[in-house]
Amino acid sequence: MKGRVTKIFQDKGYGFIKDEVGESRFFHVSNIKGFDELFEGSVVTFNPSQNTKGLQATEIMVLNTNNKAFISFGSTNVRLNNIKNFGLTHTTETEVTTEIKEHSTGNKVINRTFGFLEILEGVILGNGNTVDSGVRSFNDSYSVDHTKEITRKILYVTTYQGDNFRFQENLVDFDIMKKYNELNDYLSL
Repeated sequence: MKGRVTKIFQDKGYGFIKDEVGESRFFHVSNIKGFDELFEGSVVTFNPSQNTKGLQATEIMVLNTNNKAFISFGSTNVRLNNIKNFGLTHTTETEVTTEIKEHSTGNKVINRTFGFLEILEGVILGNGNTVDSGVRSFNDSYSVDHTKEITRKILYVTTYQGDNFRFQENLVDFDIMKKYNELNDYLSL
């Protein structure tokens, strides 16, 4: 049977393994076969057993000892055997965009008239507005706000040391799904 070491007390010589079906099993370090070092998060195979105190694991072998030690999430590196839990979640945000639109032709004629009167007023009153590079108008354009809901993926990683990492897809320079699949490949039972 396969499992993952969830807790190990090196100084006391025992620990616990979560098996394939989610049951917690006690083990003693004397049941570890081979010379591979066992860490919290290590993937192992073992023989399931039971005694009067509960479920146990014996003949424990560490798997994938030649795997890489760290996984990189952009500039954050996490030791693979420190990862307690990981998964995907999402957040929903409201995005507002503003579009500038022009008024209809009828409104532009009225606006042009006002623009002409403003220029004429400048000539009569002598306030210097006699030359204009274009048509001066009031309210030639208006804005329209568009809102839409955007759902973004978040990859979360929790370590046995209590670190909680959250990587939101629009805020990182790596593909969230690729990292999630990479974690699955390295950490799946």
